[in-house]
Amino acid sequence: MTEKALTAEPAEPGAAEPAAHGQIEGNPVPISQETIDRLLCDTGTRGIKFDDNGQIINVGRDERLFTEKQRAAMGVRDGGCRWIDCDRSPASSEAHHINDWLTDTGDTNLADGVLLCHPHHLLLHNQH
Repeated sequence: MTEKALTAEPAEPGAAEPAAHGQIEGNPVPISQETIDRLLCDTGTRGIKFDDNGQIINVGRDERLFTEKQRAAMGVRDGGCRWIDCDRSPASSEAHHINDWLTDTGDTNLADGVLLCHPHHLLLHNQH
C-alpha cells in the first residue's frame, strides 16, 4: 500500500465524524482514523519525503512488516494471542508492533512485537 493509496484528511470543523479520516484509493467512502491505523499496521506503508523543489529526499524505512521467521519466533515465545484470557493459537494470531512503527518509530524486531488474534488486534486499534 502506498501513501497515495491511503490518505488522512482532517474533517470539517464541527463535523460529527472523527477529527481525522481518510479514503482508500478508488473508493469514495470515508474511513475512520482507527481503520487507517489498522490498515497501516496490517499492510504497511512507505513514506516518501520531498524537498521544496519536489525532489525525493527520503523513501522511508524498510522492513515494516514482520518476517515469517519473526512471526514463528513470536509464536514460540508468546504461545498465541497475548490478550488476557485469550487462547487463540499462534496460527490464528497476527504480529503487532508494540510501539507504532510509523508515529513512534517502532522497530520491526522481536522485542517490539507481540501476537494478537484478529479480533483483539482490531479491538486494540479501534479502542486504543
